[in-house]
Parts: sequence; structure tokens; C-alpha cells
Amino acid sequence: MEAVPISPVGSSANIEIRRRDICQLMRERAVELIRLVDLKLQDGGLKENPNSLVYITGGASQLPGFYEMAEQFIPNCQVR
Repeated sequence: MEAVPISPVGSSANIEIRRRDICQLMRERAVELIRLVDLKLQDGGLKENPNSLVYITGGASQLPGFYEMAEQFIPNCQVR
């Protein structure tokens, strides 16, 4: 079990969190973000075009595997 030391906001004490727990939390938030993008694309009628491109920018786009996950959860769109 590899633990990562964390300093909670407003506290001088460090706590340790398992790396696996951090990865699981980040994955859940990434999936949530991708699903929200998918809903917005549906609401805007942009998923009806099979040639639609989705460009992902920002910090989340730097996460390893984020593009592959987006392609999995946003079908019928090309993700860049």
C-alpha cells in the first residue's frame, strides 16, 4: 500500500491517503466530467453529426488515459 502525504486546508497536520484511493476518486470525477460534456453535446444536437469533433482542453486533458476514457463515454464523436 503506497500512501501519499496530504496537508488538509486549514490544518498543519499531514494525513496519508492511499494512492489507489486518490486514483479511484480522480477516475470517478473524470467520468462525471465526461458524462456532463456528453449531456451538453446531446442538448445542443451536436451528437447527431457523425463527423463531430470534441476538443478537450484544460488540466483534465493532461491526465493519462483521459482521451481514451472520453472516447469510450462519448460515442459517435472524435475526441482530440
